[in-house]
Amino acid sequence: MQVKSRIDLFLVAKSLVKYVSKVGITVSIAPDLKAIYFYLSLPVTIPGGPDFWKFNNTLLDDEVYIAHIRKLLPQIHEKYSFVPDMQLFWDLMKVEIREKFISFARQLKSTFQKGD
Repeated sequence: MQVKSRIDLFLVAKSLVKYVSKVGITVSIAPDLKAIYFYLSLPVTIPGGPDFWKFNNTLLDDEVYIAHIRKLLPQIHEKYSFVPDMQLFWDLMKVEIREKFISFARQLKSTFQKGD
């Protein structure tokens, strides 16, 4: 019998990476597992990030947006085809769609503002 172990992933938001001071693996209370840890050295005040994002479902009626997403879905599926965990795959897919949605919405907003 061959024993294998791995850390599936360790995610830190881009905005927090500069505050990570130490990362490591140590023993845990379970004899067959290891624990991972990281230290954050946060400043006294943390600058605020962007506001809470809310999906604007009116774009679901926009044929250009729908066509864009339909074209994007196979590309995302191929990009993350190596991910075996379907929950992680779904989360990665949502992140990609959210990025494209925000970009598309900004372009649409600037188009409307230029027309005013």
